[in-house]
Amino acid sequence: MSWSNFLFLPFILIATFLWLSTKLSNKLQYHKEIHVRYITSDDVILKDKLDEKLTVKLEGKGWDLIFLKDFGADQPFDFQINTDKIYLNKGEFISQLNRILDSKNIQILDINFVSQPIRLEEKGTKKVPVSFDGKLEFAAFYKLQSKVQFLPDSVSVTGPISELNLLNSYPTEFKKFDNIDQDIELTVLLKNPRAHYTLIEPTEVTIKIKAEQLTQKSLTIPVQIANPNLLNVTIVPQEIEISFLIGLSEFAHMNPDDFKAQIILPEDLLPNQQYAVSIVKKPSNAVIQEVSPAYVDVFFDN
Repeated sequence: MSWSNFLFLPFILIATFLWLSTKLSNKLQYHKEIHVRYITSDDVILKDKLDEKLTVKLEGKGWDLIFLKDFGADQPFDFQINTDKIYLNKGEFISQLNRILDSKNIQILDINFVSQPIRLEEKGTKKVPVSFDGKLEFAAFYKLQSKVQFLPDSVSVTGPISELNLLNSYPTEFKKFDNIDQDIELTVLLKNPRAHYTLIEPTEVTIKIKAEQLTQKSLTIPVQIANPNLLNVTIVPQEIEISFLIGLSEFAHMNPDDFKAQIILPEDLLPNQQYAVSIVKKPSNAVIQEVSPAYVDVFFDN
């Protein structure tokens, strides 16, 4: 580069500076993305999912816009919703943002927000028990000793009162346990709320599953006739033996009175016939393995 070019360089820089100064002294328009947080009063919930990322159109002198580069960068803008209204107006949005901006030289001209109706509802909090959503599969000769327990055993749900009134429990995330042959205690997550405005506390609980080994027990019980008008008959044998599986902790508490065996005789009863024995009463935790004999003979009395 020749010395003559160097001599012209300061003039070029000065001209460029003057041109840029003139441009930045004029009013310009600028688009910027901002993050918005919608605020209501503490006793009201906004049920609509509104856009939290919006683009604003600003107007101001170039110099002022340059120094506005941090506008909305650090934290979202809190937009206060008037709970007496059921319609969110674009003009109110711009007005609030201009007040937050608080600048004499810069103005928000527009925002890509569409005026729309909103749903506001009274907010409440309800404490409900935790429920297990999942599947338990035990190893052979094992069963659930007692109902599944949780710690804590309840959860606080915050949301619209109309929805809380329909809520009686809150489920865990679905979880399957296979081949259980010992007690289980671990942390499980509660199911994520379906609605964005619903909050739960806590979000996880400790689940306790108690497994119990099964053992076999046999009892002798009488056979009864279900038809009260057919009592002039004799049943042979009059007692049967039942074998069933029961948890070790309940073994000693099982007795014949906990079970009931009966036969149903037809109206046109024929002599010397066999009829099937049914177990019509038993503890819910007893698993019948065998009934012996499974049929009894019925004879007419002389």
